[in-house]
Amino acid sequence: MRLNRICGAQILSQLQRRRSERRSLPAETVALLLPAIDEAADDEELEVLLRALSWQGIPAGFRKLMIYSRHPNPAIRHVVAWGLPGENRDEAEVLAELSQDTEIDVCDWALFNLSCCTTDYPELHETLWKLTQSKLPVMRGQALLSLARRHVAGTESALIAELSRSDGEMEFNYISEAVELLASPAFLPILQSLTDRNFPKGTFAHQYIRRMLHCCLKPGKISKRT
Repeated sequence: MRLNRICGAQILSQLQRRRSERRSLPAETVALLLPAIDEAADDEELEVLLRALSWQGIPAGFRKLMIYSRHPNPAIRHVVAWGLPGENRDEAEVLAELSQDTEIDVCDWALFNLSCCTTDYPELHETLWKLTQSKLPVMRGQALLSLARRHVAGTESALIAELSRSDGEMEFNYISEAVELLASPAFLPILQSLTDRNFPKGTFAHQYIRRMLHCCLKPGKISKRT
């Protein structure tokens, strides 16, 4: 029975991956998944069942996921961080908590989903500001992108500080997108100094810097990335 449930859940996940967006399978499928999760024999079974449920993209599934946000197994918390879209405050609060998890993969997915959703409230800003002080460039970058997407006051200065880091360790893909969203001329001095400093032509860093420069010189000329 356990093996059947695991195989069935994995098949459902594969079926949903082939779709262009999350769409719920027939209601009977969800009706089978929800009680199966409660009867999971171990963490492996629980993980695949929760992942299959998250692919359904339904509120009932997301509410079920949130129950396991503090599960002792990081693989389970990872599924929660990966599966929650954060499109309401309850979901966003769970993601904000998971963005400070002890496991980097959990933090990464939670913060990525926070950077993609539109949910906004003051306490979330506090969490994001805290994450801009992370030792990990990927965490700082995603936190700054989340703040930029919400147009939080002070983000521009924080991005300039990140671009000014003496160690040069930054996640250019996230930082670039954040700068392009704000497209402020205030970024020009630091971007011009970076171009002249130590990022040779042909490197990804150089390409990102040129893109940011172009966007700040000619706001609106670069299409938004998704």
